[in-house]
Order: sequence, then C-alpha cells, then structure tokens
Amino acid sequence: MHYKTTFFLFCLALLIPQSSVFAVENTNASDVFEDFKKLVGTYTKKKGADGGRIYYRLIANNSALLEEWKSASGREELTIFHMNNDDLMATHYCAANIQSTMKLVWPPQGRKLEFKLHSVSNLKTPESPHNSGFAYEFTEDGKIYRDEYWMKNSVQEHSSQVLIPIFNANQLP
Repeated sequence: MHYKTTFFLFCLALLIPQSSVFAVENTNASDVFEDFKKLVGTYTKKKGADGGRIYYRLIANNSALLEEWKSASGREELTIFHMNNDDLMATHYCAANIQSTMKLVWPPQGRKLEFKLHSVSNLKTPESPHNSGFAYEFTEDGKIYRDEYWMKNSVQEHSSQVLIPIFNANQLP
C-alpha cells in the first residue's frame, strides 16, 4: 500500500504546474543565475511547433547552465549561461556557426529577464543574420515565455515561444 501511495503522489507532482523559477526579490545577477539553474530538465514548445525538445543541464561543476535546442529534424543550437564576475552572461552557439554573447540587463523589469548583445564572433559582415538578445518571463503559474531577437540586414526580428515542461528535476518529491 505504501508504494501505491508514493507512486500516486509522484504522478500527482508531475501534473501540478511547477511554481515560478524566478524569484522577483532577486537582488543581483548571481541570484538570478541560481534561479536559472532550477530549469534543469526537458521541455517542449507550445503545441503546433515542430516537436523539438529543449534541454537544460548543469555543466562544468555546476558553474554553467547548458540550454540545448534540438528540432525534430536534428538541428541543434546551444546557449551556455555563466557568471562573469557580477554579470550573468549567455553565449549562443548558432547553427549558422556564429557565436553571440549576451549580458543580463540589470535590474530586471518585473518577472522578465532580458539579455542584450555584448559581443559576437565569426560574423562575416555586420549585416549577416545573428542573435542579438533574448528574454525570459517566468509566470507564477510556472509558464516560461522565451523571446528571441536577431538582426538580419540591420533590421531586428523577433520570435516568441512558450516552453512546456516535460520533465523538470525540481518537480520530484
């Protein structure tokens, strides 16, 4: 009987939306990074997308968070979040072989965390398409909104996704 109860509670915990990862009362970028580490797990994009997956895992002795996007077709892009002294940085490794490094804009605006372009490498011309920033918004009901910005022919473009947890390590009892 004990095993059935434990299994039921485990399944119930997986069905309850996770609480917000981001604490509004964070006082510095290091606190934000600690909250970002709570994303560890597997996510998908809101229904109607290509069926790809988004993975978050800690690397380098927990000093960096890897965000890995894999499309259903096998295309892969990575972003690595890490601290640089007092700044939270994110380096995006694009499938186009361009690396954009963004820096967290401080202080955040409510629950929205914005990363703006700090530097870019392997850019053939200033007009070449490249990632120029992204933003995360963590709602109280556990939804994660992710906006991505890129420059293309000197014009900023934008896309938005809602990340849906498939498995989040922080949901385990």
